[in-house]
Amino acid sequence: SSLVLSSAVFAGTDDPSTVPTPNAPPEAGEPLVVKGRTLHPMHGLVAVGDKLATLDIPSSQFFLAKDEARYIVEEVCHNPEDPSVVGLVMPTADEAGWMTVISYDPEHGHVADSDAKSINFSELLTQMKEDVLSGNEARKASGYDTATLLGWSEPPHYDPAQHKLYWAKRLAFSSSKGETLNYCVRVLTRRGVLEMNTIDDPANLATVAASSQALLASTTVLSGERYQEFDSSIDKVAVGGIAALIAGGVLAKTGLFAVIGKFLLAFIKPILIGLAVAGGWIWKFVKNRMATSPKREH
Repeated sequence: SSLVLSSAVFAGTDDPSTVPTPNAPPEAGEPLVVKGRTLHPMHGLVAVGDKLATLDIPSSQFFLAKDEARYIVEEVCHNPEDPSVVGLVMPTADEAGWMTVISYDPEHGHVADSDAKSINFSELLTQMKEDVLSGNEARKASGYDTATLLGWSEPPHYDPAQHKLYWAKRLAFSSSKGETLNYCVRVLTRRGVLEMNTIDDPANLATVAASSQALLASTTVLSGERYQEFDSSIDKVAVGGIAALIAGGVLAKTGLFAVIGKFLLAFIKPILIGLAVAGGWIWKFVKNRMATSPKREH
């Protein structure tokens, strides 16, 4: 059944009187050495992109900025280079296993939302399933798993006042026995779309939804990049509206879902981190290190 979430999570983030100070110093945990590279986990108020937005990360989670996030996604999880990755959020709790990859492509263009009220999500899902299947030959040739889009875990919801969108879908990959939950959050901006994709087991939908909604509510687009500041005389316009945004993401990120999904669901290979610390999940090691660091209250 569909998980019903309150629209209250959208409140207030575009009100100038409530915008947090983007230069506030983030709180940081102990530096981590992951496969020979020192990483700097943060929580509190963190900057995302080039004067694009801020996120407020609770002490129960940590944030890795652009270069360190790309290191995890590309070098540790063995995904292709992706310059659109601007951050990564993970939980510190041992029992939690989700990962949120944050991306922003300034060349995407401004997404018009005039089609939001008229979208038939059942028809859109059918088309998305067909698109995933039609792309399997190319994914296989590139060395990725083939994929099947099984359906919505949470149908799309769009808030036209805050220009924020979320949905969740269930995916299956050829080398995994289980399913993968992909919880998608989109924040529309003046020039593009801030994407937050969370990957986990479908059984953890409620936990992932709560974390994703909290992250969405804490996201503040900064002055100069807000949706309503779009200038048609100088800003690029994206091809397609909200429906295209929902449908397009399932193809672009399927390789990423397949690779990270293996870490979440299958425990296929141990990861060697630092001095040969082995584990099925990279964040298992990271969280153990975080647990030994002093916690700060907000």
